[in-house]
Amino acid sequence: MSAKEAGQVPQEFEKSINSIRGVYSSRVLCGGDGAIDEIHVFASTERRPKQIVRDIESLLLLKHDQRIDYRKISLVQIEEEKPPPTPRVRLISVQHSRDQGTCVVIEHKGKTAKGEARGGVASEQEEARLAVEAAMNALDRVVDRPTGLSVSDVQLVPLGEKNTVVVLLSMARPAGEEKLSGVSLVRESVAEAGARAFLDAINRRFQLFKAV
Repeated sequence: MSAKEAGQVPQEFEKSINSIRGVYSSRVLCGGDGAIDEIHVFASTERRPKQIVRDIESLLLLKHDQRIDYRKISLVQIEEEKPPPTPRVRLISVQHSRDQGTCVVIEHKGKTAKGEARGGVASEQEEARLAVEAAMNALDRVVDRPTGLSVSDVQLVPLGEKNTVVVLLSMARPAGEEKLSGVSLVRESVAEAGARAFLDAINRRFQLFKAV
């Protein structure tokens, strides 16, 4: 069955092709009978050409009942310009005392900062939460504007024979509140895991913070 008989138009094919991973845009040219004559595709270099062409052939056959000869597909791959990776915030040290609270030292691009948090500690979960708050206070000292962060939840979660600390943060942004999450296995201490879980959450989206 031709595309014309099926009532399909080039824009429908292009929409399907553009949904394939790595494809930026496409142009489908059809003949007078509605059959596909040419397919021109712009794609990234993240995948091999044969993989993209096979995906196009399979998708058009399965979704549109169009069997396409691969020789009708013209593929141009463009190297995507990627921004340089954002340096991650590293944990330097964590000191925790039931009497004096928690002190966390972090480092970003050679600059170190210390954050502290004080409060009563009646459980390991509260110990982890204090470390998260101390790490968040330290982060305020390595960025040049308020982060808008607050702690939504900190949980100590069993995982096999180990425990993990799971952190959920809220970030106030002009477009609305955004949630950030992080997790860390408890190795040295619950406080250390709490600080690492916080850094796991913010390093995933550190581009949101404009660092000094």
